[in-house]
Amino acid sequence: MTSSNRSFFNTIVSRPHLLIAGLAIMCYANTLWNGYALDDSIVITQNDHTKAGVRGVNKLLTTDAFHGFFGGESNYVAGGRYRPLSMISFALEYQLFGETPALSHLINVLLYACLCMLIFSLLRAMIPRARDEFLLLAVILFVVHPVHTEVVANIKGRDEILCFLFALLSWKCSLIFFEKSSLRSILLMGLYFFLALLSKENAVSFLLIIPLSLYFFRELNLRKGVIIFIGLFIPFLLFMVTRHKVIGATDLTGTSMELMNNPFVKLESNVYVPYELVEKVDAIGRSMLEYLRLMVYPHPLTHDYYPRFFDTNSSLSVIAGIGIFLFSSLFFISVLGLRQKKYYSFGILFFLISIGIYLNIIFSVGTLMSERFLFIPSLGFILLVIFLLKELIPKTDRIRGIVFYVVLALIVLFSAKTITRNAVWKNNFTLFTTDVAVSHRSAKANNAAGGVLIDQAVAQGLDHPDSQEMLERAMVYLDRAQEIHPLYRGSYLLEGNAACHLKKYAKAQTAYETALRIDPGHQLALDNMLLCGRQGAEYLGKSQQKLTESLDLLKRIEKYAPNDPDLIRLLGVAHGVSGDIDRAISYMEKSVQLQPNSAYNYYNLGSAYFNSGRKFEAEEMFVKAETLEPGIVQRNRK
Repeated sequence: MTSSNRSFFNTIVSRPHLLIAGLAIMCYANTLWNGYALDDSIVITQNDHTKAGVRGVNKLLTTDAFHGFFGGESNYVAGGRYRPLSMISFALEYQLFGETPALSHLINVLLYACLCMLIFSLLRAMIPRARDEFLLLAVILFVVHPVHTEVVANIKGRDEILCFLFALLSWKCSLIFFEKSSLRSILLMGLYFFLALLSKENAVSFLLIIPLSLYFFRELNLRKGVIIFIGLFIPFLLFMVTRHKVIGATDLTGTSMELMNNPFVKLESNVYVPYELVEKVDAIGRSMLEYLRLMVYPHPLTHDYYPRFFDTNSSLSVIAGIGIFLFSSLFFISVLGLRQKKYYSFGILFFLISIGIYLNIIFSVGTLMSERFLFIPSLGFILLVIFLLKELIPKTDRIRGIVFYVVLALIVLFSAKTITRNAVWKNNFTLFTTDVAVSHRSAKANNAAGGVLIDQAVAQGLDHPDSQEMLERAMVYLDRAQEIHPLYRGSYLLEGNAACHLKKYAKAQTAYETALRIDPGHQLALDNMLLCGRQGAEYLGKSQQKLTESLDLLKRIEKYAPNDPDLIRLLGVAHGVSGDIDRAISYMEKSVQLQPNSAYNYYNLGSAYFNSGRKFEAEEMFVKAETLEPGIVQRNRK
């Protein structure tokens, strides 16, 4: 490194924490203009426990994190989630400020800045022999890495930030105990680790990472090492007992046969069955390579890696083979450097241990991969790169100067990517319609894009010039989602809604029928079918004078709701208009039975009796109608 570069670094290193915090705030300041997005509805805006504020804290401590959103269907999402700490922070914010996304984003940014400063402080304490300039480069790369946008720019990602923050505090206390044998430090270490686990379960990886760091960066002291491990294991055990008591045993095997909960299933004879072993290994190998690519070349980014982001392969593909080979090579290299306590070996092991819990090897995580899963592992990967460079590059000013400028350029590029990516997290509409271009093979991404286009069209009014085009685009995305996942009930519900708004009532009915065939208990599909069917029947019968099509639509719906009063009434009216008086009377008599307090039903039945020549019965019905609503007969005869 040249003397000018060294002078520049000396200036920076003298105020490292200020630089780190400033960069973190600069990279994520534009998130303050964002709203809620993605899972924010699950944990904040549509979570009854969060919206209860302080009154909801007890529920947040004693139920699954998603219970306030799903209620009795908390298990709709695979696995259990006990993360009360971040949830309580959302509840307190809601109590004090209501729905104020700017404040929530600001808290995320400030927590991230504190986290990054703590990383530097910990690294400097843990590796005192390392030059600050290398540690600072590692932390700056962590600060600006675009793969972190999903965690910081999405308010729900606070669970990841708090988890890492408390895990690092626990780690730092372990170092203090190792050096000073302080009882206070070992107690704080356990407390911070417990808080990390309460933030998110993946803190468990530090049960291995913290003792491992002591092996690499401190002289071996078996007694202290055992005390530290026990000091971490006790809060871990306490957490697991608490978690089990709150949410019970959860299925970690991935045995769910729903594609959105288990990426390792395939459709055979219209039934989802588990992957063969080679298919699962191929999918995991592809995710391994993708994780490494994202660390080195984080473009393009997406929030969605759901099926089928990667295609199903019946044999091991070259791409998967490369991923498995690279991960295996990293492990082999770490083992080679283990005895010599090479710093890069620690970086590799940090990365492999923390990403390992997400690889679907030990247990299923419900999705193949996610960028947020790289949040903690990315630090290990960056340490690997920085310390490997330190180990391998020649110790000449010229070469180190070149490396310095390359890393500096990388920092600038990463920062620019992070800032632009933050803008995509503005809201669901921007996020889903942007990321579907990257995740075009994902059923969930296509479904989400279709859903927000429908919502936008309805919000701006169906008579808006752009609304029809939005609805047509939504249909394209939803059709694609169904091609990928033919049993995706939510997609058929949305397609029915879009078709209804487009006045394609027969297509809407077909979509709702499919949703109900997949899930006969899908109440929303039935409700929307009835609503759309009544609307379509009146439109076809009155506005379009297509009485036959109107009747056909009503008859299709009758199979699913034979006792819906409004539907039966419409069937009676439609048959009466078509001249089938006997059928009209039959339906109108049924409507009176279903709604005996409806004056309008008695009037309709009286009119049908009158038209069929049954005048005495007609008069009887008119009298009952008048009793319930005086003047109804006269008003309707005008």
